[in-house]
Amino acid sequence: MQLGGCEVSVKPAAAGNRRKLKFTTELTLLIAYVAMIIAFSILSPYFLSIRNFMNIGLSASITGITATGMTLVLLMGGLDLSVGSIIALVGIIMAVLMKGGTSVPAVVLVGLVVGLISGLINGLFITKVKINPLITTLSTMAIYRGITFVSTDGLSVLISNKSFSFFGRSFILGIPVAVIIMLILYVFFAYLLRYTKFGRKVYAVGGNPEASRLSGINVDRIRLMAYTISGLTAAVSGIILASQTGTGLPNAGTGMELNAIAAAILGGTSLAGGKGNIAGTLLGVLILSTLSNGLTLLNVPSFYQMIAQGAVLLIAVTLDVIRGGGYK
Repeated sequence: MQLGGCEVSVKPAAAGNRRKLKFTTELTLLIAYVAMIIAFSILSPYFLSIRNFMNIGLSASITGITATGMTLVLLMGGLDLSVGSIIALVGIIMAVLMKGGTSVPAVVLVGLVVGLISGLINGLFITKVKINPLITTLSTMAIYRGITFVSTDGLSVLISNKSFSFFGRSFILGIPVAVIIMLILYVFFAYLLRYTKFGRKVYAVGGNPEASRLSGINVDRIRLMAYTISGLTAAVSGIILASQTGTGLPNAGTGMELNAIAAAILGGTSLAGGKGNIAGTLLGVLILSTLSNGLTLLNVPSFYQMIAQGAVLLIAVTLDVIRGGGYK
């Protein structure tokens, strides 16, 4: 196989092992998810219903959409802790604009642009200033969140425009619009990562950035694009969340970055980069959302739910260590 003018050989056995590992990971997650559904169905009479699964879908849509961009960043060997703050920032800006009479299409466009610019800022500091992704996005997480509180004095902003509720509370053929948007994005990202040059370059950069650079790949450009896309998907989540709540909340999206990371890692994406797929992330999202829903139906206090979610994140990272080696 030719890569940047260099001849690279791929051993069939190695490729077969990677396919086997991918299949095993996804199959294990699917079995775990089915077992979880069975367990909650036995424990709660309210779990196994169409209405409850709609609720799970609506809950999963926010984390799921955010996790698409996060998966892209993780595959590239990066990290984005600012996505939750971007969700809040987008929601507040849209709420303020609609309060001033701006039309819904214009507000949605502004929200997407805000997310795109926020992700672009992250990418520029990482690729041009060469600041570590963890430090960069930790800093912008605080900055973006701070802007939402400063601009509203920490108060929520009501969204009175009824037509804006379409994104978060409407249905098409009985399926929530938010779920449809999430599934469209997953299909798009699955195609992007598997069948495009950009997707192949993401895996290459995540696997070995130096070798990718020597083979002619513009590593900084790929990283910049990945962080920009992550900001954009966070903006989509911000639009849907604001539509669901009918309010711009300065504390919206708190902890969303950890949920998105946990879903991606649980789905087989490696923290070291270069390994993973978007289908696994979707399964990870469904597991986390179903777990939260089931515990709520069983009247488990929220503090214990936090412990359960933290345990899932730790298990996900442990699985990643088992797959690819631990901290050295």
